[in-house]
Amino acid sequence: MNNEIYKNQKPRPRKAEFNTTFFYSGGKVLGKGSNLEEVRALRLKHPKAVEETTCDEDAYKAAMREFEELRTKLEAMFQKNLFQDNGVPDNEFTQRLYRIAYNQSHDEGFNAIADTFGELAELHDLAKKVYG
Repeated sequence: MNNEIYKNQKPRPRKAEFNTTFFYSGGKVLGKGSNLEEVRALRLKHPKAVEETTCDEDAYKAAMREFEELRTKLEAMFQKNLFQDNGVPDNEFTQRLYRIAYNQSHDEGFNAIADTFGELAELHDLAKKVYG
């Protein structure tokens, strides 16, 4: 199984990406910048201006929701395919095995989870044999 396809290709949103810095002087807006280059240029152009940085929290939260939804969808696909590849059903027992594999190996990535789960999946057949 190619586990690379389950990695979220979309970068995790950073709060700084949703910041806007405004430059004021004498009660007037002299300019605003939304990225580091714009802000640096405005600082050079208006060195005595007052700066205020605001964050579009709603846009940030929406981007995080979108990122998490995609991550959740990819992980669900991974888990479904992992169960199929190991020939085990999706039930309470195998879900528990998956959680154990995930908790032990997720820091190392999908391949490590798959390897750990593959070892634990043997318990499914053993449990069926012993407890019928």
